[in-house]
Amino acid sequence: MDQDMRLDLWTNQEIARALGFPDEPFLWSATGVSMDTRTLKPGDLYIAIKGESQDGHAFVAEAFEKGAVAAVVDHLVMKEDPFPQVVVGDTLKALAQLGMFARQRTKATLMAVTGSVGKTSVKELLRHVLGAFGTTFASPASYNNHWGVPFSLASMPRDAAYGVFEVGMNHRGEIAPLASLVRPHIGVVTAIADAHIGHMGSRQAIAEEKSDIFSAAPACSLAIVNQDMLEFDLVQARAAAFGVSQVVGFGKSQKAAVQLVSYHPDLVGLRSSVTARVGGQNVTYTLSQPGEHVAMNSLIALVLGEALGLSQERVIAQLETWSAVPGRGKHHVIPVAGGEILLIDDAYNANLTSMEAGLSVLAALPSKGRRLAVLGEMLELGDQAGPQHHQLMEAVLSRPIDLVFASGGSVMETAFTRHIPREKAGGYAAHVEALAPLVMDALRPGDIVFVKGSKGSRVSKIVEALMARKNSTDGVAR
Repeated sequence: MDQDMRLDLWTNQEIARALGFPDEPFLWSATGVSMDTRTLKPGDLYIAIKGESQDGHAFVAEAFEKGAVAAVVDHLVMKEDPFPQVVVGDTLKALAQLGMFARQRTKATLMAVTGSVGKTSVKELLRHVLGAFGTTFASPASYNNHWGVPFSLASMPRDAAYGVFEVGMNHRGEIAPLASLVRPHIGVVTAIADAHIGHMGSRQAIAEEKSDIFSAAPACSLAIVNQDMLEFDLVQARAAAFGVSQVVGFGKSQKAAVQLVSYHPDLVGLRSSVTARVGGQNVTYTLSQPGEHVAMNSLIALVLGEALGLSQERVIAQLETWSAVPGRGKHHVIPVAGGEILLIDDAYNANLTSMEAGLSVLAALPSKGRRLAVLGEMLELGDQAGPQHHQLMEAVLSRPIDLVFASGGSVMETAFTRHIPREKAGGYAAHVEALAPLVMDALRPGDIVFVKGSKGSRVSKIVEALMARKNSTDGVAR
C-alpha cells in the first residue's frame, strides 16, 4: 500500500497527550506532518523548527495558506488568526515527543539501518521489498539525524505493518539516542568505512558508534551485520553485550549466514546476475543495476525475509524490480550533439569505500566512447584527508578511466595535480560552478560520465546541469 495515502495521522487529542497537555475535545485532525512549507500538503500539521539558517516560525502564515490544519510553535505567531497554534517551550523537543508517541502506538515491525555507506539505498531497497507484504513506511529522503528520525517516526502511518528508519551520525554519542527513539526490532549495519573519521578519530570508534544501533535491546532482537568488514567481531560483540539475541552476517565470507556466491554484470553492463546462498540453498536473481556493492545490499533483504518468515520467491521478485534512487547510482541517458551519453548519478555523498565501488562500476560498463569521472572532495576526513584523496586518485588510475575532473579545496587539488597525467586531466576547479562548463564542453557521444562527491562538495550541481539537457532539446542532434 502507498505510504502517501492521506489518512488521519494525528488527532488533536493525541497531540495533546504526546506533548503533555490536558485532554481536549476532538476539534481537528492532521493527515501528515511537515517542517517545510515548500513540500507541505493540505491537511498537514506544521512544526516550526528553528534551523541554523532559518526559523520555521517565519513561515507559519504560509503554512496555513497552503492548507496546514495546525502549527506547533514556541510562541503565538498570529494572535488574531483562528487557526490552531499549539504553543510549546521547544518545538524540536515537541517533535521528539510526537515521534515517541508514534512509536508507542504502532504495531509495525521496525528496522533501523546504519553504516558508513549504503544506508539510504538499503532503506529504499527494504521499503520496496517489504511493500509486497504490507503497508510499509520508510524515512523520507535521508532524514537520519536528531530531527530527521523523530520527524520520520511522527510521519509513520498508524496502520503501517513495517517501518524502515535510516540512522546516521557525524560525532560520537549520536546514534544511541536515535536508537532509543526508534527502538527497532531489527538493526542493520551495512558497512564500516572512513566516513566522518575526522570527527571520530578511528574506524574502531566508528564501528563502536554504529553498533549503538543495537543499544535499544531487548526491543532489538536481531542484528544484521556485514560479515566482510574488518570490524565484524567488534560489532557482533557489542550487539551481544547490548542483549541482542541473534546476530546474522551477510557477505562474501563463507562464514556469512547469507553469502554472496557470485556476481556478474550483463553484457550491456546495466543489469547484473546474483547468486546467493540462503538456508543452505543457492538462489539466483537479477538486479536492475550493476555493482557488487548493490548485490551485497540485496543480501540484507534475503536475511530479513528469512527472519520474518516471508516468501523467498516474493522477496526475490521484489529485488528484481527494485531500481536505484537519484544520487545513489541511478543511470540516465542524456542527449548531446551527435548522440547520447550515459550519466551515473552517484552524487549524494562519498567516502573512499563508496568512491572505489562507484569507480569499479564505471570501469566495468562496456563503452563505445570514453569513461569520465567527475569527483568532488570527500569531506570530514580530518588528518586522513590528504592520504585518502591520494588513494582516490590511485584508484582512478588503476581503472580504465579516460578523463578525470575534480572539484574541491587544496587537498583535492594537490591529489589531482600530483597523480592525474595531462592526457587524463579533464580539469580541476575549486568550485563546481567553474567545473561544470569544463565537463559540458568535453562531452562526446558514447561517453559514460560518473559523478560522485560528498554532499558538501555540491557535485550534484553538475548532475543537475546534465539532467537539464535531458529535459530539453538543446543537446539533441538536429
